[in-house]
Amino acid sequence: MYLFTPGGRTPGTVRPLRAHLSRHLPQRPSQIPDGCAIRVLTPDRRLGLKDEIQGPYAHNLARETGDFIIRRRDGLTSYQLAVVLDDAAQGVTQVMRGSDLLSSTPRQILLQGYLGLPTPDYGHLPVAVRPGRGKLSKQTGASALPQDDPLPALVAALSVLGQRPPPELLEATIDELWAWALVHWRTRAIPRTPTVPAPPALDRRSIRDWLSRGLPQER
Repeated sequence: MYLFTPGGRTPGTVRPLRAHLSRHLPQRPSQIPDGCAIRVLTPDRRLGLKDEIQGPYAHNLARETGDFIIRRRDGLTSYQLAVVLDDAAQGVTQVMRGSDLLSSTPRQILLQGYLGLPTPDYGHLPVAVRPGRGKLSKQTGASALPQDDPLPALVAALSVLGQRPPPELLEATIDELWAWALVHWRTRAIPRTPTVPAPPALDRRSIRDWLSRGLPQER
């Protein structure tokens, strides 16, 4: 089920009109008026998943998210629909991504059900954050990863994911680091929290000092 709206959030007055709307919706994209977005009518029930990292997660799409857009007013396909179709086209069976996308997953599961597509297994990793600055990203002004010496950043990534790499890995080669990670990786050790504290910097000295103080406390 879907409806088209002139943008903005779907007003609450639309919801009681669903039965009427469903009989008068356009059947082809060419019938949709210009400047209108297409939204999916969400069911009034809890929809969720058992996340490999974060555990059980669910919410009521109708009450907590609302009817969400799958085609924008400018005619572009929304992220929610695009990622569902892209995963299905590529035969993706397991999705591992940041916890900031966990709240999007019930919407994607709903679309997969409507379209008759398989639902992958999901795992949402904790996002590394700095106090008062949010997650590490271009949007928050985080420094780019050093291309000439990526090893400290990789060691730091293993650490924030709970894998406890020894400081000696900072003297290893990239191949030796991956070999260590393959042998010692433990999914159960990943913090089951939305965020983890990020290291203060990604140079060798900073990471060595950071590791010597022990793994940051989970939160």
